[in-house]
Amino acid sequence: PNGGEMYTARFTGSADTVFVHQLADVWRWDRNNKTFSSMPVGSPADSIRALDVHATRPLLATVGAASIVRIRNSETGAPLRTLFYDPPAVLYTVAFSSDGSKVLFAGDDGLVNVWDWEGSGALTSFRQHGAGALNLVVWDCAFSPGDSLYVSGGVDATARLWKEGAAAAVQTYRHNSHVRSVGFSPDGHRILSGSLDSTIRQWDTEYGEPIGDSLNHGGQVICSDYSPTADTIMSAGRDGTIILWKSGV
Repeated sequence: PNGGEMYTARFTGSADTVFVHQLADVWRWDRNNKTFSSMPVGSPADSIRALDVHATRPLLATVGAASIVRIRNSETGAPLRTLFYDPPAVLYTVAFSSDGSKVLFAGDDGLVNVWDWEGSGALTSFRQHGAGALNLVVWDCAFSPGDSLYVSGGVDATARLWKEGAAAAVQTYRHNSHVRSVGFSPDGHRILSGSLDSTIRQWDTEYGEPIGDSLNHGGQVICSDYSPTADTIMSAGRDGTIILWKSGV
């Protein structure tokens, strides 16, 4: 709506609504009525970098440069919980678990973290995506359905599949530039990745092979997502456009 870079875009569970984040604004896109509306998300000082929306519960999570993770009601914007992450880091990605009780988030320190925000409030840093100062940044991460697997994408041009308790990545998927977005299909059999090389790709989670040809967004891809039925892929880019694709493989 502002004609600028779109940082994150997420379907709600019904796929009738998409939440989009641009700079300090979070917008709700009503696909049926073709309208945009803004919602309050907190102080501009938060400098929000990413958001996630739970598929079935009215939950919205935001992270940003202020080392803060905020959980809000996605319908009203009312605050529910806040985590002040220490040591300070710029946080670039956040994702809800299947039941919404946990969030997975990461940033420029290379650590992928799990926060049990609804239960004990415990924070676990379980994995480091990259190595070396230039390869530490994690741009995106996601839980698998059932939450036994995690995927992260980073500045090192890879998406990495992790298994709870494993000492190293189970699989590594490669692009030609930063991997800015990653996610699982609803059945967990596919991973979607979007990159600054302007492509969106699908990968097989069991064998690690690419599925089909890459899709060319026409500009650097900042975020991508499956619809709840996985028949549609959404990509949003630095060129300010959102594209919906048929995901047939």
